[in-house]
Amino acid sequence: MRLKTRFILYVSLPLIGLTSQALAQSRHDWGGTAAWIEIHEPDIEHRGARAQVTFHNEMVHGPDDNECFPLTLDDFTATVCFEWNVRGQAERATVLPPDGYVAQPPEITVDEGQTDTLWIFGATS
Repeated sequence: MRLKTRFILYVSLPLIGLTSQALAQSRHDWGGTAAWIEIHEPDIEHRGARAQVTFHNEMVHGPDDNECFPLTLDDFTATVCFEWNVRGQAERATVLPPDGYVAQPPEITVDEGQTDTLWIFGATS
């Protein structure tokens, strides 16, 4: 009985870890792929940043899209809170990085058909 339990633990725990990594997403899409937000490596001009978050807005959102969700780059996860129609037809994405990090700027408001970016840096003491 003990051997069977140990076997299950040794086999299933690594698989659970693989599953959670597979579920981690670096991109969130609305309306197919028309509007999206993603976390990725920073551009060359912001090499000191831990990550870059880019949001492309299109006219596909509605009030049901107000939500928060995680975006993951490798082992780094930030939470994005999305708000619909904050300024006419513009939408806002607020990025909540993990402790020890700060988003610059902390939020971006993007008009329809436009794209904007923010960066996540390590917090300074």
